[in-house]
Amino acid sequence: MAAPMILMLLCKHGKLYVEQVMALRHLWCQLGIHFLCAKQDSEVPANLKNLIFSKFNCLRMQIMGNLLAPTKDAWKKCSGPWLYFLDVRGMTVHGSGVINGQGRDWWGKALLFQRCDGLQISGLTHINGPGSHIFVVHSQDITISNIDIYSPLESHNTDGIDLTNSVRVNIRDSIIRTGDDCIAMKGGSKFININNVTCGPGHGIRYSSKCELYKYSQ
Repeated sequence: MAAPMILMLLCKHGKLYVEQVMALRHLWCQLGIHFLCAKQDSEVPANLKNLIFSKFNCLRMQIMGNLLAPTKDAWKKCSGPWLYFLDVRGMTVHGSGVINGQGRDWWGKALLFQRCDGLQISGLTHINGPGSHIFVVHSQDITISNIDIYSPLESHNTDGIDLTNSVRVNIRDSIIRTGDDCIAMKGGSKFININNVTCGPGHGIRYSSKCELYKYSQ
């Protein structure tokens, strides 16, 4: 059976295109393809706030276009992460899209991956994170490559990538420009390989005394 897939379609061709996509929904679900559809450059619909994806195996998520988070005023009651992946093994997140967290004092984290062994993230641009742009916790065998993360220098607590209790992590060929840590390696993380990553203008790469580095090269 093919791996389940979530295809985030940020529609460029107006209402007609959306209707054509929705007409195929039943067929796609039979093929194991789950998808979310929103108009390009629009806010994510209300029912897509605080999304939780749990207990998938070999999930593939492709993001095309601009994924714009709802504003803080539009959703005042939740302080959790915007997109939360829990117990998803062998996940791939890729595409040429932009994830815009609408920053400032919004969520504590934009994307949270917890117990997501074998996670691969590539190709995406992450901007204006509300705090941590990408947070990986209790996971192993992670690869993050060819991504671009940006938040203004004056933004607070906008770490690019946070790692906690994560093992065998490869971060490479990326540009991370944030107001806080470029990459923060926290307690329980070990065997971290960082290669060809450009950081600035924030605090650079930081690791705690409980983190074991494997390799770091500029």
